[in-house]
Amino acid sequence: MSLFGLVSYAVAAGLFLIFALLMLTSWRGRLQGGLLVTAALACTLWAALNAARAAGYPVPIGAMMVSEFLRAGAWIVFLTALAQTLGVSRPTRVLANVAWIGALAWAGTLWLRGHTALVSQDPGTLFIALAVATTVMGLVLIEQIYRNAPAEARWALKYLVLGVGGLFAFDLYLYSDAYLFKAVSGDAWKARGLVNAMMVPLLAIAARRNPQWSLELFVSRHVVFYSTSLTVIGAGLIVMAFGGYYIRALGGTWGGAAQIVFVAGAVVTLVILVWSGSLRARLKVFLGKHFYENKFDYREEWLKLIATLAEQVDSGDSASMAIRALSSIVGSSGGSLWLFDDEQQVYRCREAWQERLDDVHHLSRDDALVRFLDERHWVIEMQELREHADRYGLLVLPDWIEQRANLGLLVPLLLGNTLTGFVCLQKGQRTRNLDYEDRDLLKTIGRQLATHIARHEADRRLTESRQFEAYHRLTAFIMHDLKNLIAQLSMIVRNAEKHRHNPEFVEDMIDTVANSVERMNRLMEQLLLGEAAPRGGEVDLREATERAIHRCRGRRPAPVLDAGGEQVRVNAEAGRLVQVLEHLIRNAQDATPEDGTVTVSIRSHDSTGCVRVEDSGCGMDGEFVRERLFKPFDSTKGTKGMGIGAYQVREYVRMMGGQIQVVSALGEGSVFEVHLPQVIAPPSAAAAGHRAEVA
Repeated sequence: MSLFGLVSYAVAAGLFLIFALLMLTSWRGRLQGGLLVTAALACTLWAALNAARAAGYPVPIGAMMVSEFLRAGAWIVFLTALAQTLGVSRPTRVLANVAWIGALAWAGTLWLRGHTALVSQDPGTLFIALAVATTVMGLVLIEQIYRNAPAEARWALKYLVLGVGGLFAFDLYLYSDAYLFKAVSGDAWKARGLVNAMMVPLLAIAARRNPQWSLELFVSRHVVFYSTSLTVIGAGLIVMAFGGYYIRALGGTWGGAAQIVFVAGAVVTLVILVWSGSLRARLKVFLGKHFYENKFDYREEWLKLIATLAEQVDSGDSASMAIRALSSIVGSSGGSLWLFDDEQQVYRCREAWQERLDDVHHLSRDDALVRFLDERHWVIEMQELREHADRYGLLVLPDWIEQRANLGLLVPLLLGNTLTGFVCLQKGQRTRNLDYEDRDLLKTIGRQLATHIARHEADRRLTESRQFEAYHRLTAFIMHDLKNLIAQLSMIVRNAEKHRHNPEFVEDMIDTVANSVERMNRLMEQLLLGEAAPRGGEVDLREATERAIHRCRGRRPAPVLDAGGEQVRVNAEAGRLVQVLEHLIRNAQDATPEDGTVTVSIRSHDSTGCVRVEDSGCGMDGEFVRERLFKPFDSTKGTKGMGIGAYQVREYVRMMGGQIQVVSALGEGSVFEVHLPQVIAPPSAAAAGHRAEVA
């Protein structure tokens, strides 16, 4: 009689029987679940026969062989049915079933004929070969199932592969060793029962993770916790007994004393572990995560959070939204949100929902509460903190927080690993005795809310930045126009003393002042109405170009007009178009020496009218044209320029529905082409009146 073998196989039979009964009570009639129940019952029968033989009962060797192949065959049938759903090839499945059916038929024939050879003493070569073949086919099926499973399904199949694969892997080791040495290892045969028993929890987790097998395992949490605890304690006592035995056997004259010291120390250690609250808590969390359904329907919780965030989009109130989202989980009646203030470097109360806004108190980064939340990322349950302060490292809260009797929870808001704030929730229906699922859900939603609030703050700052950008751009345009007006009027003042009696100068002065008044009126309109699109109208390109050339004729080189014989009319605003052309001509004059040339030509291209300003100046390289020419506030004139003229020209042309093209090279001059939508129809009476008014 082998006591170790008896215990080993008895434990395996008991665990497989419990596993089978649990699955039978939750089986809903599907094939895959039924095959798993059958495999568990086959393992129970196999382990029971081996336990009976180890106890000294005369179990026929034929029955032992039949139970061996029946157990392997039950698992292979289960695996082939699963492999079929995953697309494993038919020849592999057929070969696996042929292997175990042939082995079972051979073992059954020997049993019926009364074969009495002892496997553990004189194993038959054919039996060992059949056992190895059956085991190998089981491992092949395991490998094919995992290989063909999609990536998202491997999480559910992982423990099945480990559990059933462990059974077949140990059998392969056992029978391969027996084939090589012509004898089954007695130690391996005795330990085989416990090795199989170790696979039962893995199989239970696999059944729990695959509800499509129609197996909904459920055992009371208390039953599982205490049974697992007793199992662990029993295993510890067995280890202590074996350790003490070997110490006594090998210790010589010191053996007895060493055994007593070892057993005493082990008992003290075991008692400490049993009384450890943290160890019990971790064991409960482990069992809850791997054997039971989730407390929350996370899909439903996430949809509720999305709906709350959607309400915030309409109301623009991200702060109270965060409080309401967390309150809805624990049934809290209100709370307050505390966020970090970058300017003051403290945490302040930003918003309160259904309670008074506490804007007097604040917390610094060095405060004990802030350091605790930042380092541990824990959800603080106030009642637990007051009753079991040791669980929170004897955390001391500020007096004005400690005195709030209605405070239930403190939930951290984490952006990455940085504490951006926290939410204080009032007592509610579920703000006490939180388990790990409550805390995980609160922390997860807290992280999401921290990200959402950070994005909301970033959007607010971006909006403000864009408003300031628009304001500064408008100011820059106004300053640029004022600079040009001042330059024109200054020129008149400088020449007035010398040419005041010259009729041509007086006429030119009146035109310049009139132009300045027109531009200032347009500037005032722009200030009142903002940067609205310019008023469109029919403009004669020749007239607009002549006006621009007339304003630039006092500088050298004087621009030359090449208008051709055709009349080109475009859709634009006359005043701005003249201003655009004037700027291009002046820039061409600035870039060209006095003995150079500046030519302005007018052409018609398909449905657009084109004004071409060409000079023989210094030119620009390609990189400058691409990167800097139209970049605002980038000037090549030093302190004399503001760097927005070219940018302003391009924006005006785009607002009038056109585009501007530049061709230039260093030392070869530059060509600017302004293309505007052309008016094909004959000029209307309104347009004729407009031209007369301009003239």
